[in-house]
Amino acid sequence: MLRPRALTSALRKMNTGGIQSVMLFNPEGVLLAYTSLAGDSERSKAAIAANVWNIYQRQLESSESLVVTPFSRTYNQCFVSNYINGLTVAFCSNPMDTVQEIILKLSEGRLIITRVASVLLCLHASKDVGLGMLRAKMNALVQNLQEPLSIIAAS
Repeated sequence: MLRPRALTSALRKMNTGGIQSVMLFNPEGVLLAYTSLAGDSERSKAAIAANVWNIYQRQLESSESLVVTPFSRTYNQCFVSNYINGLTVAFCSNPMDTVQEIILKLSEGRLIITRVASVLLCLHASKDVGLGMLRAKMNALVQNLQEPLSIIAAS
C-alpha cells in the first residue's frame, strides 16, 4: 500500500537540479499529490497537462495516417509539432496506439508528462534542464511508483 507521506517524499526527491515541481494527477486533471519549489498554481498546471494529454491521445486514436519520424529507441513512433510562440511538443507512442510521453518545451521551462498505472505524472523544470536529464528523472520516478500505483489502481 502506498502511504501519502511516502508518496510526497518520493516526489520531493525529484525537486533538485532545476526541477521546479512534480505532480501526480488523474486523466481529468484532478491533482492527487504534488511538490513544488515555486509555490505556483499546481492545480492549473495539472488541468492543462491533462488536457494536452487527452487531446493528443484522441488525435492518435482518430488518425489513420500520421507521418512517423524516428526519435528514440524507447518508442516506435514519435511526433513533433511546432506551434506559435515557440511551443514545441513531442509525443511518443507505442504499437498499442497510446501516448507514452509528452514533452513540452515552453519559453519559461519544460514539462514532461507520462502515464503511471492509471494516473499521469508531470515534471516541470526550468529551461536550463536538459531533456535527457528530465527524461532520466522521469524514468527513475516511474520505476519507483509503477508497482504501488498499479496495486492501488487494481483495487
